Amino acid sequence: MLRRRRTWIEGGVLLATLGVLRAPSLIEPPWSADEGTYANIGRALDLGGVLYRTVWDNKPPGVYWLAAAVSAGGASVLRVRIALCVLVAAGTLLVWFAGRRLGSPRVGLVAALFFAVLASVPNFDGNQLNAEIPGAVFALAGLALLVSRFPTGRARAAGAGALLGEALLFKATFAADLLVGLAVPALAAVAGGRRPGRSEALPAALVGAGALAVVGLALVALALQGALTAFLDVIVHQDTRYAQWAQLAGPHGGEPTGFDLTPGLLLQLVGITRLAAVLAAGGVLAVVLARRRHRSTAIVTWWVSCDLAASMADARGFTHYAQQLEGALALAAALAAAAAWRRRRLAWRVLAAGALVAVWPVMIGVLFVPRAEAALAEGHRLPPLFLEGSSGRQLPAYYARAGRLVLGRIGVDAYRAAFAGTQYPADTGRAEVLRRHSRPGQPVFVWGWTSSWVYALADRRPASRFIWMNSAYHLYRGAERLLLADLAATPPEVLLAEQPLTPELRALLEGRGYTRLSDAAGECWLAPGAPGRPDG
Repeated sequence: MLRRRRTWIEGGVLLATLGVLRAPSLIEPPWSADEGTYANIGRALDLGGVLYRTVWDNKPPGVYWLAAAVSAGGASVLRVRIALCVLVAAGTLLVWFAGRRLGSPRVGLVAALFFAVLASVPNFDGNQLNAEIPGAVFALAGLALLVSRFPTGRARAAGAGALLGEALLFKATFAADLLVGLAVPALAAVAGGRRPGRSEALPAALVGAGALAVVGLALVALALQGALTAFLDVIVHQDTRYAQWAQLAGPHGGEPTGFDLTPGLLLQLVGITRLAAVLAAGGVLAVVLARRRHRSTAIVTWWVSCDLAASMADARGFTHYAQQLEGALALAAALAAAAAWRRRRLAWRVLAAGALVAVWPVMIGVLFVPRAEAALAEGHRLPPLFLEGSSGRQLPAYYARAGRLVLGRIGVDAYRAAFAGTQYPADTGRAEVLRRHSRPGQPVFVWGWTSSWVYALADRRPASRFIWMNSAYHLYRGAERLLLADLAATPPEVLLAEQPLTPELRALLEGRGYTRLSDAAGECWLAPGAPGRPDG
């Protein structure tokens, strides 16, 4: 009875913590570019689009299918944020469960609290829906299932593999968590004083088979839509080019200054060496710990190493990359703190506190090291240590502003004004222009790279597969030719130009009888018969 009561109390503490940390995100406006991209594609799929054929981006399909489910019936910013809250809550409960299985109830609670904080604060994009959070939840579910009981049974191994395969559908870097799952039976055997053999090979094979089965089902779904060839082009060509470009750094450690650049041999070696060193060190340490009968610590060490390598694969070091690491790092910190705390001496208890405090610097280091290596390899200066607010300096103001809103000292509009940027509030105005000059079901298009949420907010499908002229678009060879062909085949009812038109596009519009209007949202081109056209 006491144990059950304690469990309910801990669950209540976790939910209350999540409620406080995540409540401000529910009121935020549509300001995140990546989040808007997923919303645009998801809503376009709801309206009849075909992924990778009529709507395109360079990620696996999972995040777009999730966005389509969230946007069913009409795009909603609030619904996106609620879905994110549910995902983070699920991840928190999974970390709690894994911590209890790998350590103790106290380890589970501490790890879950740390995960709740890391996955919620805006410093690491916890207030935005990116591919890493849903992928991490599936990875956590798979690995939590594997460590729930030893030895690993066949059904649990296959189920865990399926969940890890689901994670792969969100981002390719979750192959790192699949590596963790494949190694769990062997590490558990070594920690039990046995040499891994057939009894460990079978569950590892079932983990791999489960992952392959889920990925195979996704490929079948794409094939039935006639999108498999386009998806394979993304994997083989577009993602390869994007991954190479992402190893470069600009003069200040940010994105490269152009899209026609490729990393030299030195930079490629630096990237490969970084990942290999992390994996090798983690693997050796995990085996050493397993031989000393530290099963849980060995598994979590390998888990952290794999997710460290995955989070450091891209030299641009965007803060949401570290989201893949948060669950494993929270578990590692809680286990280390618990081990030090049991020593009872003051010095060890100080180390226990230090293990928990070190989580934040580790996250910063994971984002900084790839940028620093790339910058130095290219002859640039060291980049800034902090990127995109990861230092945490904005946290007091972020939550204080939410507190003033709750107390009625500011209104919702004043609260949302703090998020003004290239997307908000401009995208709401652009969406209104598209709605005003088109009818439901008609294609529209925005020529530019500023808008991200606009198609979802307008509830209109894009006239081209390229819903946003972002870095992935510019790295796609022949993208402009394909875009113009799309617009010629599916003329938009209204085209909003955020940037100057190319001569080819201008000729296409003028040849089709489009009329140009000036609007605060940009240069607006209306097709013959479009609503609001002066001669209509």
